[in-house]
Amino acid sequence: MVINSEKIKYGASIKLLDINLNSTIIYKIVSDYESDPSKGLISNFSPFAKVLIGKKRNELFNFNILNKVKKFKIISIDYDK
Repeated sequence: MVINSEKIKYGASIKLLDINLNSTIIYKIVSDYESDPSKGLISNFSPFAKVLIGKKRNELFNFNILNKVKKFKIISIDYDK
């Protein structure tokens, strides 16, 4: 069962819209031990997860990657139950 939520925290699966590329991507915030970015599993200590934690659905935010500003919109936030 999946539970929808309004706020991102540890364990969340987040669907994002990459506004620059007009494409969607899904990440799940997990522990360092479980992280595997190639599978969409990002550590809760990663810079990207730190930016995501606390944000809400439909929120827009920027993230700097290799001196480039990427723009994102949070589409959905889900938790496995």
